[in-house]
Amino acid sequence: MHAAGPFFEEGGVSRVVIELSRELRLKGVDVDFIFGTNPENYPNVDSYLDFLKGPLKIIKHSSLTGLLFSNKITGRKYDVIHSHTPEAAFDSLKFSSKTKTKTLVHLHGFDKGLYEEWLKEINLNRLQNDFFTNYYLRKSISKGDKVFDECENFCAISRSVIVEAEKFYSKTPSLVYNAFNPEEKKFSISQSALRKKLGVGKDEKIVLFVGNNGWRKGLPYLLDAMKILPSNYRLVVIGLNETINNKKVINIGCLPHTALFDYYALADVFCMPSLYEPFGLVYLEAQSCETPCVGSFGTAAEELITDKRNGFLAKKRDFQSIADSIEKAVELKGKIKTDFKKFSWEKSAKELLKIYDSL
Repeated sequence: MHAAGPFFEEGGVSRVVIELSRELRLKGVDVDFIFGTNPENYPNVDSYLDFLKGPLKIIKHSSLTGLLFSNKITGRKYDVIHSHTPEAAFDSLKFSSKTKTKTLVHLHGFDKGLYEEWLKEINLNRLQNDFFTNYYLRKSISKGDKVFDECENFCAISRSVIVEAEKFYSKTPSLVYNAFNPEEKKFSISQSALRKKLGVGKDEKIVLFVGNNGWRKGLPYLLDAMKILPSNYRLVVIGLNETINNKKVINIGCLPHTALFDYYALADVFCMPSLYEPFGLVYLEAQSCETPCVGSFGTAAEELITDKRNGFLAKKRDFQSIADSIEKAVELKGKIKTDFKKFSWEKSAKELLKIYDSL
């Protein structure tokens, strides 16, 4: 399992790698972890870009990363290099071409799609045209173009990502859904005690947002929606270290993943009206606590949220639609229905084994 970014046990791609690897190992597959960096020195995780710090960080966006990856694993023999994201697959091209090793590219979304949404926000004067963001996205897109020219084997975490692959590259990847591990769901505090800790009254409605990228996850539009919701609605934000100046908002900052379920259970509705969302594990986590969700049309939220069943979908960039969906979703608290059998790591691992056997 290979990824070009940092390894964090609670990071999105890292969690997918950990869960899939656990299931694959139970089925007799030997799995190594090779990430771009291992900043917390986790055991049994190899890395090849740790020394690229300070001014050298710019090399991470160059073709030299492929050489560094190849040098790292020279002499090893693998049946498959399973690269998570096209950027990681770009790094493995040199090695896989030289050794004739099969490569599977696991698509977690497309920077082309993210770039489109970023440009829309700039045109709406909601974001500034940042040079480094523009540089990173364009470099990443360039690497992805090369990967789709040279690789043949792809899988995707949602049907939404499959649609993007067909749109951008006329390729149809296999579907290997992300999933939810019910063993992660643990509680450490009563809901009444957590309400008291947050300073939220028993008659106040709690809207929860969890995300580490405010603009991509639609937080600015959610903040606009909060302005027109009744005064007894409070927003709890988790995952951001930036300041939010709004009396209706309680900004918690970053929390360990295991602590999130107390907040999912407490919330009357979970809302992440993303502008770009390839999957959204947080929707499943919230639903596991019987909390209805609000997501955006035109994203993978359409695959996880069904109107009136486990939440509501809102129009992208439409704060009135978001507010209306939140008020409707609140009525579903404790009554939602979600087919979690559809999103099982064991099922996803079985799909991967079929793909491995077909390479």
